[in-house]
Amino acid sequence: MMIKIEINQNDSLVHEKQVVAKSTGEVMVFREQNAYIYNGGVYPEKFIIQLDKTEPAYPVGFYTLDDASYSVGDFGSLKIKKPKLIPLDKKTL
Repeated sequence: MMIKIEINQNDSLVHEKQVVAKSTGEVMVFREQNAYIYNGGVYPEKFIIQLDKTEPAYPVGFYTLDDASYSVGDFGSLKIKKPKLIPLDKKTL
């Protein structure tokens, strides 16, 4: 089963949050974009994708997770790294 993720028109904007580090006083900027994952429930669930400083927003559309998003962690457990989305072909939907 393939994971299906949607970036929709209403939630496609990138949101920036600024946080001041207590130890250094440095201003850190976090860029986020909302997405929805279809994981077998009646409705898709909203989640947040973190974007790098220069990373463009994902355009409106349907995606799946790139294989590079997964790794095997300590003690053999499955881990999801920073999600990287790849567009789904319209035929796949």
